[in-house]
Amino acid sequence: MIEFRNVDKTFGGRDILRDVSLTVECGEFFVLVGMSGAGKTTILKMMNRLVEPDSGEILFQEKKLTDWDLRELRLNIGYVLQQGALFPNLTVGENIGLIPGLKEWDKAETEREAKRLLALVGLDPAVYYEQIPPAAFRRREAACGHSEGHHHQAPAPSDGRALLRPGSHHPA
Repeated sequence: MIEFRNVDKTFGGRDILRDVSLTVECGEFFVLVGMSGAGKTTILKMMNRLVEPDSGEILFQEKKLTDWDLRELRLNIGYVLQQGALFPNLTVGENIGLIPGLKEWDKAETEREAKRLLALVGLDPAVYYEQIPPAAFRRREAACGHSEGHHHQAPAPSDGRALLRPGSHHPA
């Protein structure tokens, strides 16, 4: 479970988040939808401490994020960003398997979980698991450092989605 309690964040004197409170249960499929600049990416970045709140607190598995070892926290929280976040030289399956590989999961288990997660977000594993991101996506990655998230270019969902792993061994 991840929980935001009365979280505030300001950038350059502009309130991005004000008094945000929400709870996402382990295994829950959670989608953030909103206008550009509404704070969706800020919320996602706060989940793994890429951005710190100005006030309030964020908990993961009932423990304050600041009490987690940063590496361990990041190995146990996963989400899919709107913009292209895949390594363009790896297949989609290899991209998904990066963290399980760091955690020394069995290769067969990693493949099963990766395919299950693809299906969970509405992508056919038979189509996407072995796919290298399309050439147009790779060119844009090289030129810009990220994709604009065009539906025909990025083999990933177009909404910000969080998949919380129950415990430290299996993704949601």
